[in-house]
Amino acid sequence: MSKKLIAAALIAAASSTSAFAGVIASNTTAITTTGQSYTNAFNLSGPAQSDVILSITAKGDYGTNYAGFDEYLNFFLDNVQLTHWSSTNGGPSNVVTNVADYDYTITGTIALTAAQWAQFAADNVLNVRWQNTSMVDSYAVGGADFVSFTVEGRNAAADVPEPASLALFGLGLGAFGLVRRRKA
Repeated sequence: MSKKLIAAALIAAASSTSAFAGVIASNTTAITTTGQSYTNAFNLSGPAQSDVILSITAKGDYGTNYAGFDEYLNFFLDNVQLTHWSSTNGGPSNVVTNVADYDYTITGTIALTAAQWAQFAADNVLNVRWQNTSMVDSYAVGGADFVSFTVEGRNAAADVPEPASLALFGLGLGAFGLVRRRKA
């Protein structure tokens, strides 16, 4: 019985992936002024990333319930606009009404294609910018207003099994075969 457990453990250890999700860029900024914006450049040193996603949460005055109001969050990576979100035009997001007409929480996740990420990462710098349109005020009704984002991806190099992992997998299969042979 213990040989079966050892063989199963070896197979499980060898087949588990060492790929991990890593944060590439992240920030939370309080909204303190009308039409506020944020800009930062993040160094992309380190392993190549795949399956990159952008998660955004914006809490504040993003209503479009009055004529003439243009209360949107625009989000850019390397000057490519990825969002134009409000309470009524959230895009791929979820909108929670905190205080009707004045305060909303907008959340969403955008999966970047491999081609998009290759374009953004080509110069090893990720320029992140978000901008509230001029009608977005800092009311702090229903709690403090903020914009938060995280760009994260999976270590692309971890997708290729290492020789040690392959050897461990082979040992696990061999042990499993020996246990089955002895039983027969």
